[in-house]
Amino acid sequence: MKGLVLVSILAIASALDVSKECEDMTGVGWKEDPADCSVFYLCYNGRRTKYVCPENMVTDPDSEACVPRGSPFDKCSKQNMPVLPCNAALQESCAKYTNCPVPREMGMPFIPEVQECPYPLLYDEDSKRCAYPDTVKCGDRIEPKDPWYFTCNNTWYVITSINSMMS
Repeated sequence: MKGLVLVSILAIASALDVSKECEDMTGVGWKEDPADCSVFYLCYNGRRTKYVCPENMVTDPDSEACVPRGSPFDKCSKQNMPVLPCNAALQESCAKYTNCPVPREMGMPFIPEVQECPYPLLYDEDSKRCAYPDTVKCGDRIEPKDPWYFTCNNTWYVITSINSMMS
């Protein structure tokens, strides 16, 4: 029982630490981490507790809450993240490209998502669509010639293999 009490005290002590950001504060305060958009601290009477936003969320100093990364409320990652072009081919594979779920012209600064054409299609830079390999010029992009080089097929293969082992 004494060991459990000691572990509990150590856990609380490690979660609460005195920091320069919080030492002059009385009561409760909120501070964002200047080095990490997904981390913030709650200060209480000079002590701070670290919190991490859920995946794909960042801190918003105005609302003092976690908000979706890339949303209009995201003021942090826009400053720290290079903007990838929408509907652009990726060098790593002639089948992969970036896609913006909402056009930037509509005022939404969404972060482009990496997507992949279904096998055997490749991404055509001119038409900005997936097309048959004989009509696409990959140039110096890597051209996958086998279905197993496509990410979606690898995922399917792993799931199929696991399902067959469990049967």
